Amino acid sequence: MRLFVFLVFLALAPISAQAAICDTAQSAGTPCAVAFSTYRALYSNYTGNLFELKRNDGALQNIGLVNGFADINTANQFCSGHTCNFYIIYDQSPNAMHLYCYVFASTGAQNPLMPTYATTTTPNGKTVPYALNGFCSAGSRAFAGASNGQMPTGASAVTELEVTSGASLESNCCYDFGEAEASIGDTGRGHMFAILPSGNDYRLRMDIEDGIPYQNEPGSAYNIFTSLIKTNGTSVFSEKWATDGKSLAFATWGDTGYPCPVGTVLNNVSMSSCLGAPSSWSLEGGLTMGVGGDGAGGGGCGNPGGACGAFIEGEVFVGQTSDATDNSAQSDINNTYSVVNGATASLTANPTTINPGQSSTLTWNSSGAASCTGTNFNTGNATSGSTSVSPTTTTTYSVNCSGATASATVVVQVAINDPGFEAANTLSPYWATSGIADSFSVDTTTANAHSGNNSGLISDSTHTGNFIDIEQAVGVVANTSYVLSAWLNASGTTEPLLGVKTSAGKIVADIGAVNGSGYQQYSVSFNSCSNTSLTVFAGYLTPGTASSMHMDDFSITSDPPHSMRARRAAAHCIHEK
Repeated sequence: MRLFVFLVFLALAPISAQAAICDTAQSAGTPCAVAFSTYRALYSNYTGNLFELKRNDGALQNIGLVNGFADINTANQFCSGHTCNFYIIYDQSPNAMHLYCYVFASTGAQNPLMPTYATTTTPNGKTVPYALNGFCSAGSRAFAGASNGQMPTGASAVTELEVTSGASLESNCCYDFGEAEASIGDTGRGHMFAILPSGNDYRLRMDIEDGIPYQNEPGSAYNIFTSLIKTNGTSVFSEKWATDGKSLAFATWGDTGYPCPVGTVLNNVSMSSCLGAPSSWSLEGGLTMGVGGDGAGGGGCGNPGGACGAFIEGEVFVGQTSDATDNSAQSDINNTYSVVNGATASLTANPTTINPGQSSTLTWNSSGAASCTGTNFNTGNATSGSTSVSPTTTTTYSVNCSGATASATVVVQVAINDPGFEAANTLSPYWATSGIADSFSVDTTTANAHSGNNSGLISDSTHTGNFIDIEQAVGVVANTSYVLSAWLNASGTTEPLLGVKTSAGKIVADIGAVNGSGYQQYSVSFNSCSNTSLTVFAGYLTPGTASSMHMDDFSITSDPPHSMRARRAAAHCIHEK
């Protein structure tokens, strides 16, 4: 993935007035079971009302759409000189599983804590209404015996996404959104799967009932926060987050009260090994917004046991969405709430691949943006410019120009001398050999090379049980994660390998190759631990019959230290101690 050159360019262009998160999800086979927004249409063809307001004098007013967005003028005129609360937030999906804010927990009693109508100004200058504090109920949690539509039940796959404002932050459990018990009450761990958005400690949480594990993100104040959780229902789950125009990132585990190691990247992690229990969900299909499954947080913001929050939109999807669907949804959210209309951004790195100690020039440009900020480099808030960077490990840089984002990665590679065997018609002086074989050579037949004219070649037909390889010692930085890559073409060999070993011959990491499939690229991750020199090799165990291995285009690149691949490689060093 980051094996030689990796460059990402992204410019977010303005979207049409009507967003289509649920259209995209439907096309991907994970339709919206419910879809709520206080600000915009979530289907391109939705023309209904977004919500109904109740004024303190008892008057009611539906608020519909103007060009795909909330008719704020009507709402503000209606509420002028009065206090307004959300009476109903309408489900835009065909299931019509509306959030009823005026009923209390399927009893039919009047809810004294209807969310307050409020507005916030987003990073791109838009006025967005949101539901402040309070709570609402839907389906069987609102009215006994009511249908819960397509809400997933049992050990079903499900995805939930919520957009909230930083205007009011969780101070007590539980300003939830998502799957909950079919009626108010605690029926045990695993009967909930709900988002508990960032609180005043700036940590994302997941409410699983009888447990609210927390993560390390977002970690700082924000205006707009996206939370996304998903599961296949039976064994794994993921959590993602984003703030103010940024791309979704996987959350990292922060709670020491569970088996999951702190810092674990929550990308399809095992439920049983991370949570302990449950090992699968027992969802009841209830839907909650602003209160826990058992009613926790229903005391009102500012009161003992009362939850605080600021809800803008939320969707529950039938099934586990793909990362592509997630990214499309977040791009839509960024364009809606964070990107200044018409703003674009670009970022390039030149060169994109460097050796340790070398530099790369980052160049950023934008249009329609007020300022640009950089991640891992300083823009000085300028809307265009260039700067030199000298990373010691592979680093991804990003720029945010009034919500429009772009990124570029500079790959730091370890110098392998003559990686494609093009320097000479002999292996020396750069390459060495190990073991006894009929022949170690440079094959100068262009047709046998992966690229260029030459390739390395081992061939043998007379020896048995002897490991033979072509190898080269390379300098590395201690305690750094790397990826070794090479193209191999093996035929008739036993245990063909690409790998890394110490000067004493101890294997650090290796990967098996396949015979008879032509050139294939193989990659293996490793950490240098305390070593400053390691040996890369490609070879095989002699079978005593005709065998050969061609090799070409070796490379080593450093791996970003926070990637899951790098974390796994670094764990090797701990086990070696």
